Amino acid sequence: MDSVWKCGPAIAPRLLMLACMVEMLTCPAIAQRTHSTSSTPQYDFAAVRAYINKTIAEKQLPSVSVALAKDGKIIWEEAFGWADREKMIPATTGTIYALASLTKPYTSTGVMELVEQHKVDLDHPINEYLGSAPLTAIVGDASGATVRRVLCHTSGLPIHSVNLLGNGDQVPPMADTIRRYGTLVNPQASTSIIQTLATARWVT
Repeated sequence: MDSVWKCGPAIAPRLLMLACMVEMLTCPAIAQRTHSTSSTPQYDFAAVRAYINKTIAEKQLPSVSVALAKDGKIIWEEAFGWADREKMIPATTGTIYALASLTKPYTSTGVMELVEQHKVDLDHPINEYLGSAPLTAIVGDASGATVRRVLCHTSGLPIHSVNLLGNGDQVPPMADTIRRYGTLVNPQASTSIIQTLATARWVT
């Protein structure tokens, strides 16, 4: 999968989340603990909690919500900071955040599973899989927008900042989003250029 897409620079909240994951994997304070009276593993996240609080203060981040799962079960979830700093409303584990570009690893993983199942070919035009809502082009030929190029941000799609959806807002059909934003406006390239077609959505 290394040849499929490359990452751009991350912003502070995403770096914090990555750092938290590394911290949770490497910190001795999170070593598994089992009480003698119970076979249920217990964990100590004090060091990670302190690290998150310290980073939020240093980076002046509004909030972070963390959930850690093991074997399909959540073993720790906690929120830090403010959901609304002006109104001093604390963040909770139910606070809604923008998923945004976190959809990229999910999408690329799903595509690669389809590739392994021989249901998708990376070097075929992506329009073969888009049904009634194909990409169009005002520069170049849309048939050159292969699955691989779309995943690599080299297909010619422009940068779009789609309006975020609030809680309760109706999510537009994906076909409508593609028809509105799925137009190639740049020459197709062989190197990674950040050209993103994505719908940023709010999730709980």
